[in-house]
Amino acid sequence: SELRWSSKVVFAHTEHMRALHECGVRGFRVDAAKHMRPQHVATYVQYAHALDPPAWTYLEVLNADESNPGQYEEYIQAAQCPVTDFWLPMFLSNHAAAARGSKGAEWGDWRN
Repeated sequence: SELRWSSKVVFAHTEHMRALHECGVRGFRVDAAKHMRPQHVATYVQYAHALDPPAWTYLEVLNADESNPGQYEEYIQAAQCPVTDFWLPMFLSNHAAAARGSKGAEWGDWRN
């Protein structure tokens, strides 16, 4: 992660989570979790689980490495919650390439 840890930012995030929870939200998805340090993600997950009633959480990642689907084990261990791998963009890109008669698209050339 390129971002520095900031207790001010974490406080603002957790206050927002609390307000959403008070409005009835009972689950949170942490988008693009792989761009945060696992221990930072765990802070938010632990906060969500400490709410009353506890909120459900999961982490969403976007992985283009089909050869290593389990590379987010460190997030699962740190946050103790499920991690989903969002394959739709690669799936759509490969099917569009097949329809054009080319071999599959790579992440860098998805607009071609």
